[in-house]
Amino acid sequence: MIIDTLKLKTKLEHAGMDDQAAVAIADALGNADFDQLATKTDLKAEIDTLRTDLQTEIAAVKADLQAEIAAVRTEIATVKADLQAEIAAVRTEIATVKADLQTEIAAVKTEIATVKIDIYKVLWIQWGATVAAVAAIATISKLF
Repeated sequence: MIIDTLKLKTKLEHAGMDDQAAVAIADALGNADFDQLATKTDLKAEIDTLRTDLQTEIAAVKADLQAEIAAVRTEIATVKADLQAEIAAVRTEIATVKADLQTEIAAVKTEIATVKIDIYKVLWIQWGATVAAVAAIATISKLF
C-alpha cells in the first residue's frame, strides 16, 4: 500500500498540526511496512481484551472494597458493643455508688439523731442540776 505523503501532510496541517509534526508523521507512514500495521479488526480485538481486563480488575477492586467495608462495619459493631457494655458497667457502678451514698446518708442521719438525743439528755441533766442548785440556793437563802 502506498501513501501519498504530500496529501497526508497537507491534511494534517489543515487539521491544525504544525508543519514539522505533519512532515514527520507523513514520512513515518510513507516509510512504514504496512504488513506490521494493525487492522481495524486487530484494534477491535485489542480493545475488547483491554475492556475485559479492565472490567475484571474493576470487579476485583469492587470486591476488595466491599470486603473492606464489611470489615469496617464489623469493627464498628464491635466497638459499639464494647462501648455499650462500658456504659452499662458505668451505670451499674453509679447505681452502686448511689446506693452506698444513700446508706451512708441514712447512717449519718441516725448518728445525728443519736447525738441530738445525747445532747438533750446532757442538757436535761444540766437543767435538772441547775434547778436543784437554784432550789438549794433558795433553801439556803431562806435559812439565813
